[in-house]
Amino acid sequence: MKNTFFYIVFLLVVLVCPTYGQAQTKGFERIINDKISDSGNVVTFFSKINNQVTLIAKDIKRNKSYKMSNIVAQTVLTEDYLVTFNFYNKQLYILNFENSKIDTITNVSAFESIGESQRIIIDRTAENRLELRDLKKNKRWGFSDVKKYFFSQDKMELFVVNKKNEIRLVDVTNGMASTIMSRELDGLSIKGILTSKNNSAAYIMAHDRKELSIFELKNKRINHIFNRPLLDSETKSAIDTLFYKTLLMDSSHIAITVKKADDRPLSNKELQIWRGRSKKSESITDQQIRANDQLALIDLKNKKWINFFSDKSKEFRINQASQTIYGFEWNEDLSKQFPKIGLYQFDKNNEKLESVGVFNGAHYNYFQTSRLPYLFYFKNKDWYYYDPQKKQHNNITEKSEDVFFNKENEYAEIKEDEGYQNFGIMDDNSLIFHGFNDVWQFDTKQKKLVKRTRGKEEYKRYTVQDCNFLSTPIQWSWNYEKVAVGYKNLLLKWVSEDYKQEGLSLLSKSGNFTPLLSNKSQIIQIQRSENYITYIKEAVNLTPTLYRFNIQTLEEQPVYQSNRWDTVAKELKSEYVQWKNEKGENRAAVVRYPINYNKLKKYPAIFFIYEKRYNKQHYYTSPYQIISGEINRRTYMDDGYFVIEPDIYFEMGNTGRSAFENVNDVADKLCKEYGIDKNNLGLFGHSFGGYETNFIITQSSLFKAAVSSAGVADLNSFYLTVNWETLKPDMWRMEQQQWRLGKGMFDAPDSYMRSSPMSYISQVTTPLLLITGKEDYQINWQQSVMMYVALKRLGKEVNLLLYPNEGHVLMNPENQKDAEFKMKSWFDFYLKNKEEPSWLIEGLP
Repeated sequence: MKNTFFYIVFLLVVLVCPTYGQAQTKGFERIINDKISDSGNVVTFFSKINNQVTLIAKDIKRNKSYKMSNIVAQTVLTEDYLVTFNFYNKQLYILNFENSKIDTITNVSAFESIGESQRIIIDRTAENRLELRDLKKNKRWGFSDVKKYFFSQDKMELFVVNKKNEIRLVDVTNGMASTIMSRELDGLSIKGILTSKNNSAAYIMAHDRKELSIFELKNKRINHIFNRPLLDSETKSAIDTLFYKTLLMDSSHIAITVKKADDRPLSNKELQIWRGRSKKSESITDQQIRANDQLALIDLKNKKWINFFSDKSKEFRINQASQTIYGFEWNEDLSKQFPKIGLYQFDKNNEKLESVGVFNGAHYNYFQTSRLPYLFYFKNKDWYYYDPQKKQHNNITEKSEDVFFNKENEYAEIKEDEGYQNFGIMDDNSLIFHGFNDVWQFDTKQKKLVKRTRGKEEYKRYTVQDCNFLSTPIQWSWNYEKVAVGYKNLLLKWVSEDYKQEGLSLLSKSGNFTPLLSNKSQIIQIQRSENYITYIKEAVNLTPTLYRFNIQTLEEQPVYQSNRWDTVAKELKSEYVQWKNEKGENRAAVVRYPINYNKLKKYPAIFFIYEKRYNKQHYYTSPYQIISGEINRRTYMDDGYFVIEPDIYFEMGNTGRSAFENVNDVADKLCKEYGIDKNNLGLFGHSFGGYETNFIITQSSLFKAAVSSAGVADLNSFYLTVNWETLKPDMWRMEQQQWRLGKGMFDAPDSYMRSSPMSYISQVTTPLLLITGKEDYQINWQQSVMMYVALKRLGKEVNLLLYPNEGHVLMNPENQKDAEFKMKSWFDFYLKNKEEPSWLIEGLP
């Protein structure tokens, strides 16, 4: 047996040009940008080919490259070290860039970095060991007989619990430890240690099979201060002993979660009583009550238990800055994706102090932070803040001349609230966020909103990038908290309104604006340090490539190009075209040309439809890539097809007809002006696009063949269908979302009949291939069956692929390949006069 805790192995160092890397195997390669070191000298990213994931580290300064397999996404990168974890082999690797050596630590269950320092905690649960390492000082401290460990709130102190429930208090800056013990902890399960921000108070959360016990840890002594039965017989609730949302609100109040005491799962064999008076089935309400984390407070000073539990579907939020408790209940409304909530302000004794108001229930319509006492919320197309001390509501954005939702989704106008939730915390007094065109900064002290960009004037859309912030979860909140890291400036991304161009700019704290780059490709996965940026660029003719950008010199340097074997990609061509039809209505489409396009020839075309597609115009597609719910654009382009993706502009209440008119106008113009054979057009759509496909072929014989994947055939039956995954009826999709009908089926029956494919089913002349998964409850698979049965009864050309154990999108790789092959052979048969595929003639063997 080895006596050493770690051993050293040499990692094979691959000396390569840092621009590209090793020769690549054919197959679709996806790259994920990970990190860049402060100096910009080291860049890390992941490469995934054929389900094999490799972490690649590029040491640009030393011109070296390192590869590690099966690494999880959690990494730590400094100027001198890279820390990675192989979950499958339970090994932690610490790579030293200076000497190209790596420490391999075995039997590791998990590891954790400590803030922004170069310290890590290594958990070796199988050996009951814990190690604290300071990478910068090259020091380590080991602890044996470890059962659990917890950090203080500021992560400067570590509490290590052994099997005897003795607690070692460790200073993470120097590894100094002292042991604290108490016989009162014997036989208890310690589940957490809560500390205040300044570590002035610490409380141990423990329990046995019947009781919760709380101990105060003070002056290295442990004192029992509170106990409570786990089961509250009065409210029929129970303390959640996972304690994963436990919060020390102040020095004397602890918030914990309680749940309904009866936590047995609902059984399909049990009788369910659905009561019409409640507007919702009893089983759905019961499931929500069981799932929700409800609140209880422990008043340590007065030894008091305050249980907020209710037998209604209630949820709670806590603002740590103001110590405000908010509670809300869902107002049952089957016609809305997010029913309205009645929001109340409570005190710590479970007394309702104030009705805050009635709001939309979507979580992204709310924001709070531990640094500010306010609740920010989106209502009536504007952002507001609520001051719980003054009980006042204040509109932040009403005079901004910007909109704070995606106004190009026509249904956003009829949905009550669908705001951009993108707040970043600049300091203790200001927030930064974006609207449709511009970036805005709100000073909470001066109550002043300032516009920081000129997007509306420049016909651009600016957004603040997440790489400017450190994102951390907040207990009992609607959202994560994004706090500015402290760079001298903010990195912004912009896109032109037609998405043809994208770029990056800098915004200084004083408001100075500096453009960095602009190009005709997509810029994604942006990371940064103070003086360097990394990002991935891709286009139809550019395989995804990782770049490093020097902010000081404005130099852009390629670091790694994926899919280098795909030399054909650079020959591909696409464009985004826009115009107005004879009625003055907007029309547009992404046009992808067949390989080796000859303007003197005519080519078949596949129309790939959904909603608006302009933001997809720069997508690269590998011929080996299978995207469930889509066609592989490249497969068709390489085989002599145009691929056309129309933008669809909808008239509210006339959804199906809008789709047909837009697609028809696009086909008419492009067939006249491009080398597209109007006699050989194919149509494909998935989900909402499947519905559009079903409708369009009832209105026209323009398309020679069509594929409808997971689509809707009959709006009336779909309106009344219950999604058995969400336990919500689908009527909200009709009234307030993609179907854009605005009213219920019983209020506007003509609109539903007018937009339903089944109303015109006898007019279909286009051969149709239907695809669906037999476990699809997002768009119920019976909709595809209805379409099939109706067309078969009418003697039309129709076929159905019904995949078992699949949902709304096919997940099994073999099924994905099978569907892709069958779609391609279906279109080839009808549009290129190829031989009829055997699966179509013979079915299954």
